[in-house]
Amino acid sequence: RIQFLAAWQTKMPTSSDAYEDENGRWISGYAPILNRAGKPVAMIEADARISRFLERQREELLLSLAIGAGAFLIAMIPGLLLARSITRGLNKLSAGIRRFQAGEHDVQVQVSTGDELQHLGSVFNEMIISLGEKLALLPYVSRFTAEAVRRSRHDPQWLAGMEQEVI
Repeated sequence: RIQFLAAWQTKMPTSSDAYEDENGRWISGYAPILNRAGKPVAMIEADARISRFLERQREELLLSLAIGAGAFLIAMIPGLLLARSITRGLNKLSAGIRRFQAGEHDVQVQVSTGDELQHLGSVFNEMIISLGEKLALLPYVSRFTAEAVRRSRHDPQWLAGMEQEVI
């Protein structure tokens, strides 16, 4: 082989490229044995079957992928539970708003997530109670007063008073 001759002539170890035969995939290494004068007198050849190494590497890669996928799935469970909790609370609030829009003015939502959504649900319930009280008073407010309040939303100065001297 070319590498065998190169090691013999240069007196330096060398190796072959990977090659394949009926027994698998291999790589060979050559190292000359030198006498006292520094001339090669023998050659050590070592063959290593790299197909086993590649198989083992493939197995380790598949094992790593399986472990990674398992860890990913295990890590996803708390995330999915958290997302479910959040969306459940948001869905309850959204349903409460739709019921209020449909005319049900005594809507109350029960959000028990133990976080900001629960606080938002409590604020929503307080807002509905306050709006219900205001709506209950609406029949006792004149049409002019109700129109003045609506108009003042667009023009805050409309309800502002002014002083004027009358002669």
